[in-house]
Amino acid sequence: MKKVMVFVTVLTMVAFVFGCMAVAQKTTTTPARPALAPEVMTFATDDKTKITLEEEVNTFGDLEVGSQVDVAYNKVADKNIAVTVEIVEGTRKGTRPVSNPTVSTDNSTHRSFSGEIVKIDREAKTFNVKGE
Repeated sequence: MKKVMVFVTVLTMVAFVFGCMAVAQKTTTTPARPALAPEVMTFATDDKTKITLEEEVNTFGDLEVGSQVDVAYNKVADKNIAVTVEIVEGTRKGTRPVSNPTVSTDNSTHRSFSGEIVKIDREAKTFNVKGE
């Protein structure tokens, strides 16, 4: 009688485990792919960030929404710290269409990204760049 009880108990436990596994498999879904949208990256600046327009040194205050920029940056923790920001000539106030962004590494020192400035936070000294 004891053997039958042990056998029934083990069989019940096995059935329970397999049942739980089946439920877990049914509720698992694959994540949906995000829509292909223009990438927006946020960049922070510091005292070492060099901002230029036509090889002339500028300041953070010279950045404008709508300007096309080429940004060289370093990824530090969760932040993108701009090393250089080159304002592309003739692009202030959105006078030039946005080109395709480039995200690359040059000589494994800095990453780069190109696009249009869509937001500036003057207090935090950050700006957002949208590529296509």
